[in-house]
Amino acid sequence: MKNISRKNKSYSENTHFYGRIWSIVSVVMMMVFPIVACIVFDAWPTASAIGIGIMGILIYWAAGAVEFISYTPLLGATSIYLGFVTGNLSNLKVPCALSCIDAENAKSNTDEGDIIATVSTAVSSIVTILVIIIGVILLAWRMPTRTIRSKKRRITCCPHSSARLPSCTFQEIRKLLSRRLYLWSHYVLQFRKLRV
Repeated sequence: MKNISRKNKSYSENTHFYGRIWSIVSVVMMMVFPIVACIVFDAWPTASAIGIGIMGILIYWAAGAVEFISYTPLLGATSIYLGFVTGNLSNLKVPCALSCIDAENAKSNTDEGDIIATVSTAVSSIVTILVIIIGVILLAWRMPTRTIRSKKRRITCCPHSSARLPSCTFQEIRKLLSRRLYLWSHYVLQFRKLRV
């Protein structure tokens, strides 16, 4: 058997080698976070809750299979690996990549089209991450929180409840955000009336 170094492999072989590695790493990271959160907060879901959650996401698995089959010839392997790791293919990554390919008068499923799609998907991913970071920073300082002690750990909770973080995340924060969105939309409507 030949000992072929990574340098002698083609671009396509390297793409699939590293794409598989990072896809596996991202799936493991997505699975480890809920487990670590359950360990840290000592909040384990019941088997029925897990089953309901899995049933709710089955449609996304089917959509993911269809996206993989339909988008790979358009964008190329590198862009698909990157897009599936970062997410939001149909709404953001694919339109961005296809518009860049059209702007350069390139064709999909060619080396030039693959490189353009990869660069545009990477730039789109970076911009998406930056927008999310800015949004979290802008919303985080507005969220009222307090710290309580539970099992010698500091847990941040909503001020309206003495419940720990997992239970207040789904109820209290939703109420708080819906109230703030209502006040914001009311302010915008009043501002529009004043301008007219």
